[in-house]
Amino acid sequence: MYKNIKELDFLDLEHKDNLNKFYSWIPGLRLSDKIKDRNIKLEDGFFICSQEQHKTYRKIIGDYVKENFNVVNISSVVLYFKYPKDNRYYFVAQDKVRRFLTSVKIFYNQNVDSILELSVCDNKDEKYFRIDNLSEHSDRQRELITDVYWRRNFIEIENEEYLKKIKKIYNNLGIADVENFNKYSPLHNSIKFYEHSYRERWALLKTMLLFVSLESILGEKTEITYKISSRASYLLYPKNSKKRLEIFNFLKKVYGIRSSFAHGGNVETDIRKIEKQMKENKGVDYYGFHDDFVKDLESIVIGCLKIILLDKKLTELFSSTTNSKKISKFLDELVIG
Repeated sequence: MYKNIKELDFLDLEHKDNLNKFYSWIPGLRLSDKIKDRNIKLEDGFFICSQEQHKTYRKIIGDYVKENFNVVNISSVVLYFKYPKDNRYYFVAQDKVRRFLTSVKIFYNQNVDSILELSVCDNKDEKYFRIDNLSEHSDRQRELITDVYWRRNFIEIENEEYLKKIKKIYNNLGIADVENFNKYSPLHNSIKFYEHSYRERWALLKTMLLFVSLESILGEKTEITYKISSRASYLLYPKNSKKRLEIFNFLKKVYGIRSSFAHGGNVETDIRKIEKQMKENKGVDYYGFHDDFVKDLESIVIGCLKIILLDKKLTELFSSTTNSKKISKFLDELVIG
């Protein structure tokens, strides 16, 4: 069966017209038994593929995984993209995969990545395959394999309801035009800064990117600390005054560290101050800037994005480049009531 397999360098534009299938393996993501045995359409030509209908290509990925990672079972999600006749550039499929992964991350507030990508083109007499082992290029990906298969740190999409919400976020990310790097809008910018923060491992830069992501959707030029703190708290907890106060106080106390990072302040002193404050506020023995603080800030950013992206009208409002006054009015009325 594999005698005609050849490696295809899909960066070679001479072959681009023959690229017509793309598979991406997501080891940390699974479907529950209720929804796993069918193709799940995300949009035209882009699916979570069933194990049975795509077993040939899942086997190619599975054999590679078994040989290189000592993992026997690839029951995890595999995404499938069928290139349309008028657009067969490989990066189109990669953009779709990234958008779907962002949808899952925002819905579950949990990390998930693609590890292997398989490009396929069918000619009359030969079949070409190329596996991109993304883990060869990043220690982060190697750690993910360990995290998923040794610690059993999976995300499972439990039911149809959750799947519909993830698909809704995916579709609204399309409204925000996240695959267009020449697009600028409050929501588009916020998502892009969040995506970069997700890939960033230096805690200081990760924190800066998260702050800017929050500012992109909730900030203005004046009274930025108060507006970010109050708007985020009301957007997240409009009916829970206790949780709202927690978010407000957290952001108001820690927002100064953004300026310290950006303008050459005493970062080490500021970090210690935050750790001490949060230990006292939470009544805990340990609160670390590089882990606990980053997670708390990330949860706020993702929570705000999730609320907007689960509402088509809000997505359209924050995706506009000409409605800054309407966005300000919405956010002010959210706080004032």
